[in-house]
Amino acid sequence: MFGTAFALGKVPNGCSGSQCTWHETVVHTFGNGTDGGEPIGGVVFDTAGNFYGTTLLGGDYANGTVYEVTGSGQNRTESVIYSFGGSTTDAINPVAALTLDSAGNLYGTAPGGGAYGYGAVFKLSHSASGWTETVLYSFQGLNDGQNPVGGLVLDKAGNLYGGTFLGGSNGGGTVYELSPSGAGWMFTTIYSFSGFGGPYNKLVFDANGNLYGATNSDGPESLGSVFKLTNGTSGWTFSDLYDFVGGNSGRTPYDGLALDSKGNIFGTANEGGTSNAGVIFEITP
Repeated sequence: MFGTAFALGKVPNGCSGSQCTWHETVVHTFGNGTDGGEPIGGVVFDTAGNFYGTTLLGGDYANGTVYEVTGSGQNRTESVIYSFGGSTTDAINPVAALTLDSAGNLYGTAPGGGAYGYGAVFKLSHSASGWTETVLYSFQGLNDGQNPVGGLVLDKAGNLYGGTFLGGSNGGGTVYELSPSGAGWMFTTIYSFSGFGGPYNKLVFDANGNLYGATNSDGPESLGSVFKLTNGTSGWTFSDLYDFVGGNSGRTPYDGLALDSKGNIFGTANEGGTSNAGVIFEITP
């Protein structure tokens, strides 16, 4: 009822390729006490093979958790490393998967909570005494945007990038950057969308440092779009790569994008297609 964390592994019988049998192990069933519930956003692995995720609900304050799964094979253990909502300015109800840096810190977003109630970006730092959460930025619902649903991507310099579903100077969500600055973080709005429903999932970098993403219901038909942001000496330049029109081409993409080495873009749209059950699409340069 409240979701599970699971692992899939090949049965070790000397098989190879398509002849292998896969075995599922349910690592944890959520919804028991304060362990969390509704793990929507997927997981991220560290170098030791432990994985981390978020739950929308549950925890000590019923506002979601960050959990860790340790061990290997069928011997894995889940533990809550942070419960959201312990203060009036904390992030609450995270949806997206976390982002892990090379030092083992975890970063994420929550569409609710923060100092102004419009969502926040948070960091979890690990030490010998456990995990410590820090709110890096609280959205104000102004030109900075509001409701950061989709998580973060990290560049080589340690800057964080994400999108908001709503808000910004045009009301349709934003793309933003958070850069380390002294003891804090500097927030910059890179782009503001028109319409209703900006990026709902993580952005993605290409090899040249350009950012790509999809909006849920931006574009001239308000059915979503795919965009590119190019970083140059004078800042970021926005390019609209495709606007969804419904029908067989699909509409309202919720998920993120994937890029191949040739620059082709792949993604999914939640609605449309021949059966109106969604599509998988490709955009070629």
